[in-house]
Amino acid sequence: MNTLVLLLAAGGTLLLPGCGADTPPAQRVPARRLAALPPPAAPNLAAHESDSASLEDVQRQVLSQLNRDPLVGNVGHDFAHLVAIYERSIQAGAERELRTGQHPGLLQLAAAVRGRALALGAAAERLAQDLHGRARNYAPDDFSDPFTRGVRESLKVSMRAHAAAALPDHDFAALLAGQRQSVAAIARAALATGRLPAAGQALARQVLAPRPAETQLLQSVLRKRHPAQ
Repeated sequence: MNTLVLLLAAGGTLLLPGCGADTPPAQRVPARRLAALPPPAAPNLAAHESDSASLEDVQRQVLSQLNRDPLVGNVGHDFAHLVAIYERSIQAGAERELRTGQHPGLLQLAAAVRGRALALGAAAERLAQDLHGRARNYAPDDFSDPFTRGVRESLKVSMRAHAAAALPDHDFAALLAGQRQSVAAIARAALATGRLPAAGQALARQVLAPRPAETQLLQSVLRKRHPAQ
């Protein structure tokens, strides 16, 4: 069974209502065959977005990709691979906000986030491809492994941080806040292993870069009972 399916199952009810229930688990690829396989193609999450897409749609796409591509047991590869997936989801959310949102501050943020997520996701994807087939240095099926625990916690944060409200501005703020928390949790867990290559450490520092003004804006939107539209 796919490692990330196991992580999702062990983490409890991680999905929003209706998300991922019909996604079939991907078949586990034996570790000895990984080096012979080409890197998985990166889907364009933004290409599946439409004006009527919701927060659940973006999260469902993330879960679908997580279910298809197993963790391979190399901290650098798996960290970069997960960052690429989450950054593509942030890009998709920003694209939707730019089409449907009305909050001036969030629209400005979405424009900045879109370009940043595109660049960061592309860098993460390149790193994952560079590290594809490298030797295993942690146990992705062992929930006592610190990095595995970090990935598990990141998934819980991503899918449970904020509920969807069917309001474009609120849902963009919820998606961005949740995905940022999630990818930051993965970055901290990866750094803590001491097994990230130099390029992975640089990527982690970019992920963890503080952006207090953006965080304050997201928090102010999410605190409102009826977010501005």
